[in-house]
Amino acid sequence: MMDALRKPPGTHISRIHSWKLAVYTCHSAQVVTSVVVLGPPGSGVSVVSSLISRRLGSQYISVPYLVQQAISKGTTLGLQAKPYVDKGKPVPDLIVMALLNTAMADPDTKERGYVLEGFPQNREQALTLARRGILPNHLVVFDVPDHVLLSSAGVPPTLRHNLAEYRRNLPNVMSLFPSVSRKWTFEEGLGRMVEDAAQAALTFLASTPVSKAPRGMKLILASFPGNVAEDVGELCAERYGCVLVSPRVVILEQISANTPSADIVKRSVNAPHEAPTDVIAQLIGKRLKQPDCIEHGWILANFPTNMVELEAFKKQGVTPSRLIWLDSPPMTCLSRMTIQTGDSTLSRTRLAAAVRLQDELGALYGIKRKAFDVGLLQTVDASDVGMDEENGTDDRSVVRIFERVVDALQRDVPIATT
Repeated sequence: MMDALRKPPGTHISRIHSWKLAVYTCHSAQVVTSVVVLGPPGSGVSVVSSLISRRLGSQYISVPYLVQQAISKGTTLGLQAKPYVDKGKPVPDLIVMALLNTAMADPDTKERGYVLEGFPQNREQALTLARRGILPNHLVVFDVPDHVLLSSAGVPPTLRHNLAEYRRNLPNVMSLFPSVSRKWTFEEGLGRMVEDAAQAALTFLASTPVSKAPRGMKLILASFPGNVAEDVGELCAERYGCVLVSPRVVILEQISANTPSADIVKRSVNAPHEAPTDVIAQLIGKRLKQPDCIEHGWILANFPTNMVELEAFKKQGVTPSRLIWLDSPPMTCLSRMTIQTGDSTLSRTRLAAAVRLQDELGALYGIKRKAFDVGLLQTVDASDVGMDEENGTDDRSVVRIFERVVDALQRDVPIATT
């Protein structure tokens, strides 16, 4: 049993450790800048935002410009937005998010990064961005006192109300990005302080480390049994500083801590799928709610693997922010399972259950079929799993699949074509 405790989870972990230097060298490219700039209405924050984007060489994005551009081009989204603009009403968030999705998917934006001005304006919008995987590396706020803004000539009658809404919502937005946000107050306004404001922000951006991790990662790596989800998950966890969770990991943790649950699950340490589903689901749910998972994010591998496990997992009140299905040929996974377990009948049963699970995951967590639909599910090619093993060499397919997962996490969830 102690040997099992000392052995890291996963069948390829010992070889994976020897590859890490090459993996991290391959992914050491500079992180693309992503900055959100906020300020009270009527403060002139757009001028500062534009200057910051020019200094950074990044794409400047503002929602009003995106809306006007869509209307002028007569796009579908522009036609949907026009009635609201004509009546002076806010454009619905669904339309705004669709416009932002398009802007973020632009190759120029992906290459140069972006400075997004004036959005999100409230917590709900910020959470919607997060669900899409669109999170800034930095949030900067340029504040100006209300009395300065209201004392200007030609102040629109709606400004006082808009300022009140801004003041009410700003703390909720900033609270979502506590470690990467900074606020400056310009007591006399931004008019003559544009250069100083931009320089202050640029200094802050340069002095604050940028994490490569999608912030608040809550990722499920799902696959057919016999795949390498846990091995890929370990590489992802080390790259992003997240916590790897799997049935095998929680079983080992229970045994190590000598908890009451250890007596129930210890016999399944080498075959986690044989542990009681309700017990494993509860242990995983509890683990994902621990402070380290909340603070650093988590990656869940090899669970759920069938409909019973999925139903048990849903009861734990844990929701992922991304779900990646490692797509491997079923017969390849069946062969690998049979070799690992020596039981072809059990392997076929587990594979059939996982095939049904794959369809249900799409229905539950969503495949994005419209530009403004929220979807969590992506598919990553893992068709070469175990290919190098057949040639008697180290299975570098784990690293190749890991690299594809990293690439997928850097992009928004794609829209289904059917």
